[in-house]
Amino acid sequence: AARGVRAALSMTLRRRMFLAVGSTLAVVMGPLFILGAQISGEGFTRAEHELAVQRIDRVFSAVDHMNAALGAKLSDWANWDDAYEFVTDHNPGFVEHDLSRQTVRALRVSLVVVADAQGEVVAVGRPDADPALAPDIPPSVRSLREGNPGLFRFARAGEAVEGLVVAGSDLYLVASQPTGERTPHGAIVFARKFDAGAVGELTRLMRLPMSIEPLGEGAPASLREEAERLQAGSNPVTLISDDLLRARCVLRGLDHGPVAVAQFSSDRPIHH
Repeated sequence: AARGVRAALSMTLRRRMFLAVGSTLAVVMGPLFILGAQISGEGFTRAEHELAVQRIDRVFSAVDHMNAALGAKLSDWANWDDAYEFVTDHNPGFVEHDLSRQTVRALRVSLVVVADAQGEVVAVGRPDADPALAPDIPPSVRSLREGNPGLFRFARAGEAVEGLVVAGSDLYLVASQPTGERTPHGAIVFARKFDAGAVGELTRLMRLPMSIEPLGEGAPASLREEAERLQAGSNPVTLISDDLLRARCVLRGLDHGPVAVAQFSSDRPIHH
């Protein structure tokens, strides 16, 4: 009888230990199982998901590269004596030559904006129109200045601003620097619209088909809602077909707010 009691106690202890271990494993492994199910339930592997996330980081780096290239192009202008003097004397020769359609086209920018020391726009060069002088400033430039006054006025020489901004319904790469090497005497802004040409350049840098949807005026509510979900940590990767993945990410502007949703598609490496 004693052996029976001991055997029963032993079985009870073993059962309790088994239940305790099982419960612990359930607590530890449960969230991992759920996370794994969330990813595998989307139809792709964890490795594919991680690769897509790495490519999203490359999108941010590629946009930074495009901004830096625009800033480097601007540096020669911002330190140029003629640009510095124009803010004071409004020399018409500068406007006719250096803000001409041909010059702006050669620079491969959408806008060249010259501002005075108070941040007021005095002249604009465009690739598809004659130069504009204050007070006849194009609406696109007025929108750009109203939303981003820090682009047009600097407190110290040697400062520079580069990044993405939305003006109206359009997304722009922008670079801005003060004129003058010692004391800011005004500012010059280069703005490049993120149009098909810019998207094509981003596609070449990424070696993946890219698209950009600005979060400007008139952006669909569904796009804004998706941007909010992505910023809140929603899974950015989606399965399009057995052979293709899509990833989306939010691009942030100078004020760190969302300015666009970028998207790329890529072959599934596990299938190739």
